[in-house]
Amino acid sequence: MTETSRLAPAGDLDHGPVQGAWPTGGATDQGDDGRLPKVCLLTGRFPPTFGGGGLHFFKIYKYLRDHTGRPPLVVTKTEGEEIPEELRLEGVRRVALRGQSRPRKIGCILRVMLELWRQRQHYDILHVMGFDEMMLGGILLGRVLAKKVVVSSVQNTVDDPAAIRKLPGGRTMERLFSLAHRFVCCSQAQVSTYQSCGYPADKVVLIHNGYDPEEIAGRGSDSRARARARFGIAEHETVFLVIGSFSHRKGHDFVVDAVKRLLPATAAFKVLMVGPSKLEENAATLRRQGSFQASVRAEICEGGLEGHIVLAGWAPSMAEVLGASDVYLLPSRHEGFPVSLLEAMAAGLPPVLWDLPYYGGYGLEPNVHGVFVEPFDTSKLAEAMRQVVEDRDRVARMGAAARALVEGRYTLERCLETHLKLYRELSGGAG
Repeated sequence: MTETSRLAPAGDLDHGPVQGAWPTGGATDQGDDGRLPKVCLLTGRFPPTFGGGGLHFFKIYKYLRDHTGRPPLVVTKTEGEEIPEELRLEGVRRVALRGQSRPRKIGCILRVMLELWRQRQHYDILHVMGFDEMMLGGILLGRVLAKKVVVSSVQNTVDDPAAIRKLPGGRTMERLFSLAHRFVCCSQAQVSTYQSCGYPADKVVLIHNGYDPEEIAGRGSDSRARARARFGIAEHETVFLVIGSFSHRKGHDFVVDAVKRLLPATAAFKVLMVGPSKLEENAATLRRQGSFQASVRAEICEGGLEGHIVLAGWAPSMAEVLGASDVYLLPSRHEGFPVSLLEAMAAGLPPVLWDLPYYGGYGLEPNVHGVFVEPFDTSKLAEAMRQVVEDRDRVARMGAAARALVEGRYTLERCLETHLKLYRELSGGAG
């Protein structure tokens, strides 16, 4: 088996560099069973670059590697940053994006398409994450090469057919998008959007997200005390946990405003915000994020909220932050269905979240598994937080119900098994 932890030689401006190497001979089977699917994962981000879609594909990568005897091909883009040794993985092809100008982006997309064409013998199924021009190119090339094409939608109102149609040239782009053979949704809201846009029911697949029990293992009274000590949290304080990139979409500003409203009523709480501050490689997006982060930090400072809001940054241990916390707070403007929500519920943390359709299809019930709040109303969010702080017995009841709902039902293993089943179905000739 070829080891690809070594970097391939740097190519010229038009054709490289591409990191990783695959055999240049004919098609290779993944494992001894000829029926096992050969998959290529196409994504704009892949670890170590942060992004929910890329992290999901990383889990699929590891699962297929372990269950088929050979990892799938991964094609992604990079700005040329050095990849840590542990993430220089077999079959991962990283195509350089050499700047943010329009010609540079088009050049990157063309090199990605060239890489997909070069590797065409090594996959039968092309699985595309999300929507952008690179993904559209992948869908079209996949059909030209007679591959089965799967598209995963990540964010409601962003990468579904209804959202694509609203873009300039959206009708044409959506027709290209619709050429895929299957569309994987992670929430019932996404399924409903596809159906309302006229997509055949047999082409739209709901695969629930899943949490990894190992990610939340190790929680206990000792670990809780250590975690709280690390973040400067007293035992009597109720801790609201926010997980996600420090970006406008994740709604950190809503939380800051709610905390200002909550403080006159109670001070026995802290908000623990966990997540990276860099989300995207796009320079314009980074500038917007930087402006948003600066405004949120200024509001925290000017409001004297430093004692109640902890900006923890990236946390390497999910078990640690879950162990330090009591309630999961989900203030996002829009989402798919975040895995962190399932992880929190599996750890016994009831969620406080906006009453949005994004979270349908998982059996969540208001005041049973968590608290639903009128969307984007920070005064009502503050009131919901106050009630939680003042009624720990209610928190315990909802947390136990949340854990019972997701345990054994929405696991990562089940999610990945369903993906493999879909790949087998498509590789067997299903249209």
